[in-house]
Amino acid sequence: MQRLNRLQSKIMGVRPTSNDQINFDAEPARPDLLPYLFEGDIVLTDNQMDSVLRNAEDQLWAKQGGQPRPRRSMTSSLYARWTALPIPYYINTGSGVSEPAVLAGVARWEADTCIKFTRQNNRPNGNGIEFFLGSG
Repeated sequence: MQRLNRLQSKIMGVRPTSNDQINFDAEPARPDLLPYLFEGDIVLTDNQMDSVLRNAEDQLWAKQGGQPRPRRSMTSSLYARWTALPIPYYINTGSGVSEPAVLAGVARWEADTCIKFTRQNNRPNGNGIEFFLGSG
């Protein structure tokens, strides 16, 4: 995660944060800020972390003036891919999430990728995405 932190800091032009003062044995007041979790709440496999790092390296390379590389998939692992398309999603408006913002984001994903989504009126059974206001 430290390598990813350094790469993202270079991409965004900010100083990297330091984890030197973090007591890993203490009960965290904000578990979403644990430095060994991706995006605050995701434990990645080694292969997933390698993919994330390659993507960050590509972003930094492009920002530093490299020629655009062809679009690649996030992972070549069939296990990590969605098996049923379109991907179902549910907007939990009761949580306070902005429905227009979610719809705009989903439309952007569909425009920029080959992935298609279908909105559900209820939380999807099985695999799906739930948008809600909060961390996690």
